[in-house]
Amino acid sequence: MDCRNSVLAAFTLALGAGCVTTQPITQGGASDPPANAIVQKASDGPKRPPLPGTVVAMAVIKEREAGNPANDAAQQIKLYDEARQYFQEALKIDPKYRDAVQGLARVYGLMADYPHALQIYRTALAKTPKDHGLWFDLGMCYSHQKDLVQALPCFQKALELDPENRRYMKQLGFTLARAGQTDQSLALLTKAVGTAMAHYNLARMMDHMGQPDQCRNHLQLALQINPNLDQAREMLDSLQTTPRATIQFAE
Repeated sequence: MDCRNSVLAAFTLALGAGCVTTQPITQGGASDPPANAIVQKASDGPKRPPLPGTVVAMAVIKEREAGNPANDAAQQIKLYDEARQYFQEALKIDPKYRDAVQGLARVYGLMADYPHALQIYRTALAKTPKDHGLWFDLGMCYSHQKDLVQALPCFQKALELDPENRRYMKQLGFTLARAGQTDQSLALLTKAVGTAMAHYNLARMMDHMGQPDQCRNHLQLALQINPNLDQAREMLDSLQTTPRATIQFAE
């Protein structure tokens, strides 16, 4: 038996024994596999579950869609609920996936389901007590419920863990102002945005709280420091020339 016959005989025996090839066997430059060769396809393998990050991305899209002012209340609720389901699906894939934990708690808060949101934040922080982002979000959850007593230590903890975070400084400063701690508020806002803007932000907060005299005082101080601070001058002119309703303060 020559070499060619030996190779063919061995291949025939292999097929009879149930062997499977995933690559064509070439002989003498031939590139086509034998007619009865079994070729495996990648699609024949088990399907991989989606990555949690992919599912979270879908949740975030739904969450952002829900925040569109053009949506009516029913559509908003529907989209937030879809976002919730995506976040929960991501946690089924990876129960420790931080973005899913944070996102689910955030959506519960946006749906005003504060007990669920608080439970998620507390459970997560019990496992990762140095996560400043979760401390900040927990503070915002309390703040939305106007619970300043609980919100303040959360913002303080977030800033303690990330001392250079300007967002944390500003939010803690606003919360201190709401709690009547104006001097501490001014110090933090000054560190975050500078002295003139700190007085301007305090003026807005005082206006929001229905304290026009304090509002006017901080606007004047802001303009003494920076006479070119147009937003402070416009607000002061408005206070002096027209009856005012309080400005809605956006955090």
